[in-house]
Amino acid sequence: MIDNSAKTTPVSATASATATATAAAPAFSLAAFTFHLTAKETIQLPEYKGSALRGGFGHVMKKVCCVLPPGQCDQRCQLGNQCAYAYIFETPQDGSANANIIATNLPHPFVILPPLTKRELIHAGEALTFQLTLIGKGIEFLPYFVYAFDELGRTGIGRGQGRYQLERVTDNFNQNEIYSRRTKTLKSDFTTRQFSDLIAETQTQNPQNLTLQFITPTRILDNDKTARTLSFDLLMRGLLRRASLLAKIHCGQEWQLDYRAIVDAARAQVRLTHSELRDHSWERYSNRQQRRMRFDSFIGTVQYEGTLQPFLPYILLGHYIHLGKNTTFGMGKYEIVGLRAEG
Repeated sequence: MIDNSAKTTPVSATASATATATAAAPAFSLAAFTFHLTAKETIQLPEYKGSALRGGFGHVMKKVCCVLPPGQCDQRCQLGNQCAYAYIFETPQDGSANANIIATNLPHPFVILPPLTKRELIHAGEALTFQLTLIGKGIEFLPYFVYAFDELGRTGIGRGQGRYQLERVTDNFNQNEIYSRRTKTLKSDFTTRQFSDLIAETQTQNPQNLTLQFITPTRILDNDKTARTLSFDLLMRGLLRRASLLAKIHCGQEWQLDYRAIVDAARAQVRLTHSELRDHSWERYSNRQQRRMRFDSFIGTVQYEGTLQPFLPYILLGHYIHLGKNTTFGMGKYEIVGLRAEG
């Protein structure tokens, strides 16, 4: 296995959002990659391709990893948390690390950003790319992701099981090619970024205005209802909840932050000045639940104004790990206008 996981350092809670955001960095590590594919025959995919990629990958992973026919994860399995499929897709709610977490579904250690083209037919010879972000311990499982997506190309994806060829995988941060179809070798010289890197990257930036452009469907709950607007404090609550859960479950350490102080400062210091969010709904069929599932969400842009600098590391982190529900399908991806970001 490749082990580029971060060494973690505790951080003390502070009274102000500024001190919290710029104090000794909370534990968090991530790596990001682009998978380059070539269609071997016509591939028919839905307009939003995240569910097809995520579903196809999960099917191959279960077939490769599962030792219990017909492939259900249950208490009879002796592999438990040592199974790559169980860790990636059935993130367990047991063990001391997760014992105090109150959540219906624990976040998984990966995010797939699908091709953003709306074209549903990819013809033979045409190129297609998607991005993969791995978080914390999930980085160790990169070989499984590469193997599974390579195997998925031989099995086929989408309606009619169109086949593709995995040509190469590149590191989003240093642009190195870490896997090639020619060599069949997976290199370990990719970049793993820590939360401290995001703090360093943003500490000299001090924008007074910031625009977030949500480029994939985004679903955020506010009082158990799908949010239609996104105030800055709601944005920060969502980012802090997702990032802190991922840190505790997959990065090995609970964040010791004054969350209330950060959210209160977000409410007091930054205001929503313009919103062009619009409703966006889509459906997918869940083989696991044997039913069609509807996702109510939004896409579009929001603009904020105020003292933004203390919150920039979290906003930049959200750019990589996405925001809200169903991020493994690629939902909740936003681009940042007014902030320089690497990768």
